[in-house]
Amino acid sequence: MSQWITVVYLRRYASWKLGIPVKWKKMRKKKMSRRSMLRIKWQDWAMAIAGWIFAPSLIVSIVDKAQYPLGTTVPTVIGLLIILVAQYTLGLKLSALTTSITTICWVILIFI
Repeated sequence: MSQWITVVYLRRYASWKLGIPVKWKKMRKKKMSRRSMLRIKWQDWAMAIAGWIFAPSLIVSIVDKAQYPLGTTVPTVIGLLIILVAQYTLGLKLSALTTSITTICWVILIFI
């Protein structure tokens, strides 16, 4: 199956790059089973709960006006943004929401 997808991808890339017309076959979308959807939901909830644990602890630091070095806060914000994009593209919207709240808290800590 993966070889067929690779061949289709290479044919599409070659036709686009070289300008060669190619007859396209429709690719079938793979339907997700209920079990895989439950697995994704479980992962989404687990990461969301972790996000709800991190955000209040950072809010306490914001209220206390704690000073964190830029050497740790900036890479943390960049890493959280990468995780946020990955979660959103995987369809983990609840965990992406909590990660965005945590990211906003870290950005506020940068400017305190």
